[in-house]
Amino acid sequence: MDIRYQLIFRGLKPGTSAAEARNNLCGMFDRSAPAICQAIPSPGSMIESGLTLSAAARLEIALDEAGLLCAAQEQIEAGGPDQPPAALAAQSTPGSAALNTWSDPPAQLRAVLQQNQLCLYCQPILTLDSGQFTMAEVFVRLRAEEKALLLPGDFLPVFEQYSMLPDLDRWVVCEVISHLGCGNSGFCYSINLSGPTLADAQFPDFVAGALTLARVPPAALLFEMDEADVLAQADAAERFSAAIKAIGCGVMIDSFARSALPYASLKSLKVDFVKVDGSTVRNVLKSADALARLNAVLRVGEVTGIGVIAECIEDQQVLDCVISLGAGWAQGYGIVKPYPIEQDGPAGAMRSTSVNVDIRGRVSYA
Repeated sequence: MDIRYQLIFRGLKPGTSAAEARNNLCGMFDRSAPAICQAIPSPGSMIESGLTLSAAARLEIALDEAGLLCAAQEQIEAGGPDQPPAALAAQSTPGSAALNTWSDPPAQLRAVLQQNQLCLYCQPILTLDSGQFTMAEVFVRLRAEEKALLLPGDFLPVFEQYSMLPDLDRWVVCEVISHLGCGNSGFCYSINLSGPTLADAQFPDFVAGALTLARVPPAALLFEMDEADVLAQADAAERFSAAIKAIGCGVMIDSFARSALPYASLKSLKVDFVKVDGSTVRNVLKSADALARLNAVLRVGEVTGIGVIAECIEDQQVLDCVISLGAGWAQGYGIVKPYPIEQDGPAGAMRSTSVNVDIRGRVSYA
């Protein structure tokens, strides 16, 4: 879920230079996660890349490419005595330096939505028992000047500040349904919902109307609710789940096992899938606690029939482990990186994947 990466960059003030941003992040990570520091590019390499993104967005791309973004997020959220105050500077003005120059942000955000200045990416999810890609998570990017793309850490805080996340969520739903209506995909798409949208009683009716108009089967959509939002808005989450399930869409809980959502809530929410939090999956080979959490989720999945997706898969050892433990699905940069939704489909995912599937169905890295 893209929005979870905002924490990494909220400590970077608008206009931060590439060199300052690099030093800032290195100061956060070099004592406990040197690999992250090594992955942060030098200012020179940022300039040579020709990107026009903010320093924060360029650093996010670098961490993505290195498969270390989840590790960075985990380190930020862990806090502790070694963490500089800047890392938690949520009070700093949100968004990229470019967006903070807007004279009328609400009007310009509306223009972003109306003029289709956003674009969609997707990241396929691998079904482990068949080696096929049948689902894909949807991400959103903002087109900036000179054909650059701003990542969510740059623009989602601005939508949030002006209470326009529900408008953004509706735009994403419309675009995904339009894409499906053209017969362009064999995927079931998973769409992330913001907390405010979860509480929007009109949203399920909006989804139903859009699906009917485009003649798209409701089962082609899944909606991801973040575990933290479910905990904070339990009643709203239950109402939303009941309404969207009545339409025929699926429901997934993202970042599962990060907090303390009672397993009983899964039954009342009628959840189809849970996506195990990346910090648990990444540490499954290094932490007995992470292994126990993953095993517990998998056992609950067996008893309830809820599908379990292991996210943030970055290497063969972790992939082998989650397969041996019984996970049904896997997702991560070590399997397939996000790419423009127009290039999607199961065949495209198979061309882009980093793994092989042998004749016995065993998944392994190429």
